[in-house]
Parts: sequence; C-alpha cells; structure tokens
Amino acid sequence: SVTLCGELVFVFGGVRLDTVLPKELKGPIGEGSFASNQISGDLYVFNSLTGRWRSVHQEKKGQGEAEEVSAASKAVGSRAATPRASELTTPRRGAGLRTPNQAALAEAASQETCEDESQYVMEGEAPRARFEHASTLLETTGKWMVLHGGRSAKHAYPIESCFVLEIKAKVLNWKRLHPGRVATGPQASQEHGQLLQSQARKKQFTRRAHTMCAVPDHPGRVVMFGGRMDSGEEGRICAELMMLDINPVSGNYMILPNTAIGSAPAARIYHTAGVVGSFLIIFGGVGRKGEILNDLYLLHVGAMIWSKIHMPTDSEAGCRDWPS
Repeated sequence: SVTLCGELVFVFGGVRLDTVLPKELKGPIGEGSFASNQISGDLYVFNSLTGRWRSVHQEKKGQGEAEEVSAASKAVGSRAATPRASELTTPRRGAGLRTPNQAALAEAASQETCEDESQYVMEGEAPRARFEHASTLLETTGKWMVLHGGRSAKHAYPIESCFVLEIKAKVLNWKRLHPGRVATGPQASQEHGQLLQSQARKKQFTRRAHTMCAVPDHPGRVVMFGGRMDSGEEGRICAELMMLDINPVSGNYMILPNTAIGSAPAARIYHTAGVVGSFLIIFGGVGRKGEILNDLYLLHVGAMIWSKIHMPTDSEAGCRDWPS
C-alpha cells in the first residue's frame, strides 16, 4: 500500500516480484500461494523533497503480528534501490527541473533530515507481512496511517486485523485497533448495539483487494468499499460500503450504519478510490465474473447518495483493473 503524508510517502508490504517466478503466476496473483519470504512486511519512507528512501525497522521483535526485524534503521541514499525493484533508482537530489524555491526547500529538508535518518525508528506492535491490503492517512490528533485487511503468504482468506501508525518526526509507532464498546443509553440498548457491531464485523470487516479513504470534514472517519471476503451474503466479491469511526489514541473503532442510497457500484476487487471535495470516487476493477470494469461512480459522503457517471462510448480510458 502507498500512503501520502505531506512530502512523505509511506510504502508497506506487498509481493516481492523479484522472488516470484513467472510459472508461479498461473492465475490471479491474489489467489496464489507464496513462500513467507515472497511477501513483505517492510516499511519504507520516501521524502519527495530530498529524493531519499528510508527503510525503517524496529529495534527488537514486537508482539502479536510483528515479525523479527533487524536491529537498526538505515538510511537509503538518493541513488539507492527502491523497495522492491533494484534496477529502479530515485533521481539524484537537485537533479531535474526545479524552481529556485523548490531547490531551497529540498536543500533545507536535506540538511534537517540527513543526519537524523539513522534515528528514524519504529515502535509498537507492527502488522505481519501482507499484500492486497488498504491504507489511508487519518488526520485527527496528529497524523496516522490506517492499515486494514489484506492476505498473508500461504492463506488466501482475508486478514481481519486493523492497525494505525502514528507519524512523528523521528519515531513511527504502530498500534493495533480493537472494536469499541457502545457505552451510551440503557443497558438493553448497549447490548443490542454490541450485537449489531459484532454482526457488522462478521459480515463486512474482513476483506482484501478493497479500497479505503478518509472521509473529508469528519476527523477520524474512513470509508471502505468492495473487496474479497470469504463469507457474507453477497459471496466472496462484495459491493459492501463500510464506514468506521476510529479513535487512534485509544486504539478503538466503531462500525457505522450504511445509509447510502442511489445507484451504487456493482461488486468488485482491484478497483481504485479517491476523495475529491465531498465526493468518494470509485473506478474500474474486476467484477464477480472476472470481467474488467470501466465504470465510474461518485458517493456524496454528506448526503450519502451514489451517482453513476455515464462515460462516452468512445472513451479512451478503457477497461482496467488495478488502476492507480
């Protein structure tokens, strides 16, 4: 997954394609079985001002899902390899066309960060290696990267866990999210609310090959759409819209009722999603029958109304899966 936070780009997990032989990819990559060393649980940070990659590691093995990691953070130079493509390099700092202001910003950022890159450490309970997960940036009390779902190396069923990464100047702190408790109203209402939360988690929460975006003007709220589940009323590929209220400080989340109406998208995986103003945009992907989709939908997240955008028949966009 790739998450943008200001000038920083956070890259987590994925398939190490340089370790996968072509004959191993007989079908969709998400349905294959992989060795543990073929799936990454690494975290990389790219600074767009300095053009530098940083590989961030924990100083010791964490708990739960955390894998054994190396002893220190290491800075990766401006011409070092990108996370999983050794032949692809980042531009040398100062190279390319830059305005004087951009060059000054890059130089200042380089002077501020280069000496401290070795101190850029990761703490907390880190997620295990995975791919087909989703992530987004959450801005509440600070900045947090939310990471949800995906699948592991040997098992194709989705992972249920959800994590947040607190983004600070020198320390990145992982935290696992847990279901929150309904704590308002009479006892009977609380018990009913907890039952609804449990049913929603069982039906909607566990998924992979889905999308997740932060909801504008609602701090702490994210919206997920589509993906593959191993259970649920709609079968394995779903068209479920799910909203979460996340409190990253306490480490809890609550599933909100889905009140969306209108012309909703069909079930899909490997689609893309983004937020522009008050609208969530869904485009493309792969449908239940394996067809590649070329449709575009908007959800007004205030009114919770879906609309389908009718694209020209001679559109050059074309059908596509895994769009950016």
